[in-house]
Amino acid sequence: MGPVVISIEVSYNQLLQRLTVRRSCPVDGKIYNVYFQPPQKDEVCDSCGSQLVQRKDDKEEVISERLKSYERQTLPLVDYYGRQGRLRRLNGERPVDQVTAETLAKVEAAAA
Repeated sequence: MGPVVISIEVSYNQLLQRLTVRRSCPVDGKIYNVYFQPPQKDEVCDSCGSQLVQRKDDKEEVISERLKSYERQTLPLVDYYGRQGRLRRLNGERPVDQVTAETLAKVEAAAA
């Protein structure tokens, strides 16, 4: 059959919420999410105390363009692999550990 393709699906609004509230430390690269994984002190890196920043590509207008590009360039592959029976869809709005576990289970099942 060939390799499986995993499509981790997240709604547009959820993607916006996740990305527009992402902050990173310019010194050590640690990434935070204001809602889901906030720093202990608002806008300050837990590790080194540096002021957190929002990356230019995490602004709503940039994300919107990235999603349009995805729809044009990548989304057609979902249909392609779906027709081949190789596509496995996952709900990416669940906690990371659940998505990871399901991803591994689907890859292992395809290899069996």
